[in-house]
Amino acid sequence: MRTLTFQILFLILLMGNLFAQSEQLQVVVTDVKVNAISSPPQSYRADNTLEVQTSDKIFVSFATSSLPDDGVVKFDVSFNGVKKFFRDSKEGVDSVQLSDMPEGLNVLVVKPSDAFGNEYPSLIMYLKAKKTDTTASDSDELAFTPLTIVALGISVLFIVITIVLSVKLSGKKLEVSSTKAEEKEDYKYLYERLKIEQDNIKRINNMLSEKMQSMQATIVELEKGNNDLIQQKEKLVARKVQLEALQQQKEEYFAMAIHDIKNPAGTIRGLVELIKDYDLTATEQHEIIESLINSSEHIFNLAQKISAVMSQEQDVNSYQLTISSLKQAVDDVVAINSPYARRKGIKLLNKSSNATPEVMMDFDKVKEVIDNLVNNAIKFCPTGANIMVRTYFNEKSVMFEVSDSGPGIPEEDKKKLFYKGAKLSNKPTGGEQSTGLGLWIVKKVIDDHKGQIWVESKI
Repeated sequence: MRTLTFQILFLILLMGNLFAQSEQLQVVVTDVKVNAISSPPQSYRADNTLEVQTSDKIFVSFATSSLPDDGVVKFDVSFNGVKKFFRDSKEGVDSVQLSDMPEGLNVLVVKPSDAFGNEYPSLIMYLKAKKTDTTASDSDELAFTPLTIVALGISVLFIVITIVLSVKLSGKKLEVSSTKAEEKEDYKYLYERLKIEQDNIKRINNMLSEKMQSMQATIVELEKGNNDLIQQKEKLVARKVQLEALQQQKEEYFAMAIHDIKNPAGTIRGLVELIKDYDLTATEQHEIIESLINSSEHIFNLAQKISAVMSQEQDVNSYQLTISSLKQAVDDVVAINSPYARRKGIKLLNKSSNATPEVMMDFDKVKEVIDNLVNNAIKFCPTGANIMVRTYFNEKSVMFEVSDSGPGIPEEDKKKLFYKGAKLSNKPTGGEQSTGLGLWIVKKVIDDHKGQIWVESKI
């Protein structure tokens, strides 16, 4: 018996602690109507006990002292252990209607809770019901019927159940505390693991930094090597362009040299034919021999220049500029081409002035220019034509002119006269070959000497 009493007291103490924690929300009776007539509060406020008749109709209103955070209160209402309803109240106010109560002590329990399942102190109201009999004695009113005893037992059982539930809630709080301690240990373990992982990450980061520095050094070396390759490529490209230009220059030079060899070779052939076919005076024979010597010497000089270019000892476009006599160049060309003109029945006249001043020029190349112009005139003039070579000069310039009485040059041919390989409408009068290179060579040499050349023709 002592043990039982101790346990009950212990449960009551725990309940007191639980209620103390939830005293902020309580349920109180706000009004009681018996047969539609409000009962004075003093009739039930003292001990939450109201005396009524079994036939009375009772309307009990109740409300909470405050509201939860969400403003919704759930009321679980039961009468004599039988649930009346369980519903929400947004304002913490509700009511219940009771009738046909059994005689004796009746128990009304209102149990509040919130939306999160938290339970608060219950409202317990006792209703002592008497039979509706005014003649009954006071001893009858105080007598306990079997039903009253059953109801009282149920109420006591309900109270015990409530206390047990409260103890379980307290146990849950203890379990929560234990869980929090375990969580704290878990957090501590996780913290230690995080520190270890952080150290590992730092070590890996340092390794990556070292590798990155090594890669950066490698990238710098690769960029340097790449720049060297780019420079070498640029040099090779420049060299290629240079070689292509040099090759083109060589091709042009060889074309010019071959063309220039053709003229003195043709002259030599013509001179030999003159010696063979005609009776010549001693003076004429002497002139022919001089022309043969000059033509052969011209061919020899051209061959030497070609050899120098082939061995790359001489620049293709090199010019040997010296103060030279233009008059002498004209005289040499006229002397070489005179036999060729005489063979075709053409008069070749040298009207160059003895006072022609010397000029800065490449003597051999200018001589080639004059030879090409005179040779072309002979090639395209008919028998009986006249060809004249003159020189003019003033304070600023020196000029030479090759004119003839041939058929002239059409306007369409003038436009392409100095183009390489140009084919003109006029044809050689003695069956000679025309390559279209002569006047192109003339224009190139004159341009390289910063001079000018033009043609005037009347048809």
